[in-house]
Amino acid sequence: MKTEEGQPEVTALQSFVGRSGSPQMGRDPVNAVMVRHWRAAMGEEENDASTEVSIAPPAMLQVWTMPEPGALVDRNDPITKLFDYLDAQGFTGIVATNSEHDYLLPVQIGDRITSIKTISEISDVKKTGLGLGHFITSNVVFMNQKGETVGSQMHRVLKYRPPEKPGPAAQRPRPNVTLDTVFFFEGAAQGKLLIQGCQGCGNLHHPPTAACRDCGSLDLAPVEMSGRGTLFTYTVVHAPVSPPFVAPYPVILVELEEGPRVVSELHGVASEDIRIGMELEVDFIDLPPDFGLPIFRARRSNDG
Repeated sequence: MKTEEGQPEVTALQSFVGRSGSPQMGRDPVNAVMVRHWRAAMGEEENDASTEVSIAPPAMLQVWTMPEPGALVDRNDPITKLFDYLDAQGFTGIVATNSEHDYLLPVQIGDRITSIKTISEISDVKKTGLGLGHFITSNVVFMNQKGETVGSQMHRVLKYRPPEKPGPAAQRPRPNVTLDTVFFFEGAAQGKLLIQGCQGCGNLHHPPTAACRDCGSLDLAPVEMSGRGTLFTYTVVHAPVSPPFVAPYPVILVELEEGPRVVSELHGVASEDIRIGMELEVDFIDLPPDFGLPIFRARRSNDG
């Protein structure tokens, strides 16, 4: 049943608030191998195999109970039923909007983490850049094998109704641009890969910050990169998917030859041909009217 505005019946939708999903226990215990992989991907220096690992980084909290790609979905789970309900009303698109973590206890190597997600709020229908939609806020509690709460997460997603015939300009969402990041996208529109550089100590930072993370200097300026790098790591996205993306597609972490690492897209390479360490070069796509977005392709063999 729908209201005159085409939104789900308010009473039926709000009946999901306060309901919790099934407990999700991590398939594997917290382990040093995954912690080392995480630290390497994050660019942390504490990645020496000889260094004893006893505590997992707090930001890894939600990693331990993530479902595996292709895992069977419990259609009777309350959260799954909420998403199915909204899908039936035409709100088939989904995108994460924001998240906040609270870390309460250290997560030790060997811990078995379980998470429980509870729906805490569902907004009325809202008009967004992606279309009409509902913001769904959930609270996730993470517990160890002793039943102790080690942390919690506020997680909010937008379930929206995609346009029936999206125009070319509306197919790719524009980036969230701030005063700290505007130079990055304006540079890309000019065919330049710009990374923030500290004029005090000379170190490069990405993503950009308001002050140098190394010396604290506020004297920061864009520095043009060569655009060459190597594939440090990647993940393959299967869902959710919004136009113009077609699943499955890779999201990559490129290590530039100058040192910084950049999250980007890989174009022109078949999934079976993606290799860690492959040589890449930057390319650019336009985001009208005045922005660009750096993406990467396999480096041409004749490139010096």
